[in-house]
Amino acid sequence: MATKKSASGSKSKTRATTRKKTTAARKPTARKATAKKAAAKKPAAKKPGAKKPTAKPPAAKKAAAGKAAAGKASAAKKPAGKGAKRAPSAGKTGTAAKLLARRSERARTAAKAAKSQERKTTQGKAAARRTTTRKRTTSRKRSSTRVSTAQLVGDAMEDEDGDGDGGDGGDGAQAKGKGLRLRSQPVEVQEIDVRIGRARKSRLPEFSARSFGKSPKKATAKEIQALLLKHLGRCAVPPKAGAPENLVQMGIYCFFAVGGTSSKAAIDAMRRLIDNFPDWNEFRISDAYELVEILEDLPIEHLFDRCEQVLEFVNEVYNDRNFVELEYLREYPVEDRPAMLGRYQSLPPSYAHFLALAIQDFEGFLFHYSWARVVQRLGLVPRSGSPKKLVAAADKAFEGCDTVSLQVDLIDLGEEICTSKNPNCKGCYLVLNCKGRKI
Repeated sequence: MATKKSASGSKSKTRATTRKKTTAARKPTARKATAKKAAAKKPAAKKPGAKKPTAKPPAAKKAAAGKAAAGKASAAKKPAGKGAKRAPSAGKTGTAAKLLARRSERARTAAKAAKSQERKTTQGKAAARRTTTRKRTTSRKRSSTRVSTAQLVGDAMEDEDGDGDGGDGGDGAQAKGKGLRLRSQPVEVQEIDVRIGRARKSRLPEFSARSFGKSPKKATAKEIQALLLKHLGRCAVPPKAGAPENLVQMGIYCFFAVGGTSSKAAIDAMRRLIDNFPDWNEFRISDAYELVEILEDLPIEHLFDRCEQVLEFVNEVYNDRNFVELEYLREYPVEDRPAMLGRYQSLPPSYAHFLALAIQDFEGFLFHYSWARVVQRLGLVPRSGSPKKLVAAADKAFEGCDTVSLQVDLIDLGEEICTSKNPNCKGCYLVLNCKGRKI
């Protein structure tokens, strides 16, 4: 019995040992299988360049679509930030395209207009340069001698038959008389203006002394006035009978009277101009050659220049006052009248002084720096800085002389020859009697 029990015990031990070994051998295999199953269940790790699987279950797809729709709706509700561009909706795409097309068309139109304006400006400047060059060339070709107005009017009257040949039919006469009609061919009047020279010349003639001597000769006031009247002429005072009625008529009179014209001719010229025009507006819009036709038979030198000055004066008074009148000057003090008249550029200083003297009935002296400078350099009046003292001294020195002509001539001399700086002593009519000469 003991032997059987031992045998059975050894067998059971052997079986247990075999089971343990079998279990130990099987454990690693089972572990490996379990690890493989777990690895299969876990999601694969993301690689740097790997893409997500596109395949999704139907439920996931529906959820993603719902989220995308909700995101679009919220984005549409939110206001766009600064600088953000809104994408046009499907319905407004055509309208946006039309707006862009219109804007581009407007930009092209504006560019074309700018180019056209620039082209016109360039063409205008080129035309102006050509005109200026042509005028300069024409003025150089013209002779420096001035054609008298009487000769021009005579040529025009000879060509009244209308054949354009000056009346004798020759080619040379045709060239001479061409374009000299004053009324029927206003375009050719420009040629007359070029020939007579529209640039206003000074009324002071050129002078050069034969000799100056070692020292100036002392001269009396009457001798000084005689020299001035010889070279510059007398400025006639209008007679009381038939005198100008107002200051504008007096201004027209002084344009003809200054420079040696008699008072009768100056009064006649003023009366003709006033009687031949119904009102001042008709007078203002007239031309100088029309005035020349009215006054051509009067003994007045440089008639065209004087008529041009008259028109400028009347137009300037009208532009200043909106009416052709100067009576307001009578209300100003005596010493302020020359300054008020000096505002009119058509009035030279001597003419303005003549008109200022007319307001006070041509009595005594009226101060002006130009005549004061000349008489002080001549030594006829002591030097002084007081206008009242200079007027009193000149009134005493030139007692018994024609003070109106004297003042006007001295002012012209002081404005153009005996200037304050760099005087032209060698061209002065009084150089032989001037104590302050520089030769």
